[in-house]
Amino acid sequence: MLRFFGRAPVPSLRWRLLGLVSIAAVLIVGLAAALSYQQARHEVQELMDGQMTRMARLMLAQVQEDATHLMNLPGFLAAQRGFRTSHSELTLEYQIGKPDGTVLVRSEGIPVDAFANALGFSTVIYENKPWRNLILETTDGAYRIQVAQSIRKRDKEALEISRKTTLPLVLVFPLLLVAIYLSVRRGLKPLDELADGADAVSVHLAA
Repeated sequence: MLRFFGRAPVPSLRWRLLGLVSIAAVLIVGLAAALSYQQARHEVQELMDGQMTRMARLMLAQVQEDATHLMNLPGFLAAQRGFRTSHSELTLEYQIGKPDGTVLVRSEGIPVDAFANALGFSTVIYENKPWRNLILETTDGAYRIQVAQSIRKRDKEALEISRKTTLPLVLVFPLLLVAIYLSVRRGLKPLDELADGADAVSVHLAA
């Protein structure tokens, strides 16, 4: 009976508790990373939908006022200065034309098959890739604009934001494990002292 209170069970209990708490900490960090990604993805979707809407309305207003400059639009956009294109930039593809399907100008990567879709936002598949698609028309119905963006690029941007958010947690995780170990060790200190007393009694009785 006294051997149950000896030195052997204490380290076993300590490592068992440390293992369970460490697993719980890993699960919490993983859950935080998953929630961070979902939140970042939601924020990116809302932000880019707003950007698509603003761009479509602005370009459509310009077209409705004067459509003669449409053919020069791609060159004008490419010649703009004052910024550098980033590899992670969430580019917007566009297409301007008429409701009957006539295309006046478009960018190279636009999902052309979605130009005849209903007005408003939609998700389309173009070349086996998902795209966020927006179509608007002028008030007189004379012109139509399509703005599209790769959903995969959006998700990649959300993943990057999530990675930056959870990176501090990953960096401090080893410190968290050390703190857990010290807390468990300190919490089991009375049991260590009890085990030492039990050992002393056992040795005394054996003598």
